[in-house]
Amino acid sequence: MMSFLLALSLILPVLSFTPPTSSPPLTYTSYGTSTSNPPIIMLHGLLGNSKNFASIAPLLSTSHSRLVISLDLPDHGSESNWGEEEEEVITYPLMSKCVVDFLDWAGIETCTVIGHSMGGKVAMAMATDPVYQGRLEGLVVIDIAPVTYEAGDGTDWSTIETIISTCTSLPLSTLPTKKSADDYLSKNIPSPSLRSFILTNLSSSKTGDRSDDRSSSSLTWKIPILKIKNSLKTLASFPPPTTPYPGDAYFITGGNSKYVRLIYKKNIEECFERYMITTIRGSGHWCHAESPADVVDLVGRYFDR
Repeated sequence: MMSFLLALSLILPVLSFTPPTSSPPLTYTSYGTSTSNPPIIMLHGLLGNSKNFASIAPLLSTSHSRLVISLDLPDHGSESNWGEEEEEVITYPLMSKCVVDFLDWAGIETCTVIGHSMGGKVAMAMATDPVYQGRLEGLVVIDIAPVTYEAGDGTDWSTIETIISTCTSLPLSTLPTKKSADDYLSKNIPSPSLRSFILTNLSSSKTGDRSDDRSSSSLTWKIPILKIKNSLKTLASFPPPTTPYPGDAYFITGGNSKYVRLIYKKNIEECFERYMITTIRGSGHWCHAESPADVVDLVGRYFDR
């Protein structure tokens, strides 16, 4: 079933979303066309980008007759999303505002937000903010909880710290190719698929004139990696909820992941008046990539509730 869905996602037509003529606040990838149903906004995780949902977004658009827009969150995906240099850290309130700014730009009044990991926290921050929560018709959170993570807490947050630390130590001036960068990353990051994911953030040629955390190598970061490292403590946290989300919240977790633990149930209850949690057996943190058919099916059940 999974292979059929993956193959289908490659042949389904990707129809253009007709945007306003002005530049968008965030770059994006869209699937399908606007209908009477509120669109789906998809938010990726740390070091990700709008293409991360390419295997499931076309299917969600087709099966539910909705425009699907996958965003590049601030300081991810494209240099045009880089924040001002004087901003010291990336915060969830800042990212939430950027998403709402995009909704305003696109003329979207309400939407269902599907967020994975860091993107899930952005979605939850929007849902628990009284200023923004009215823009959400629905909320699906993939493998993350509204808590503050830290090394040694029983989750995999220490792995994230290792990834970012290794990325910032990459000696780009001595690494002429992505293969050489991959070899360097393999010292601390044994998973080939995870390294491949990280390497999507490296470009083999310079673009623009940014130089704050780049070298003279032909390899350059497409994201402000030092800013992300300096923001890691903030990204591990979750802002105290202002107002619980009154709508239906759906949490999809990976059975092999540790980011949504039983002890976090009280945190979820503080933020969401009505919620449900479903676990995909055998899946890890990147459920939408590891178990796309299951995620598509579960999101469909949420819409059909």
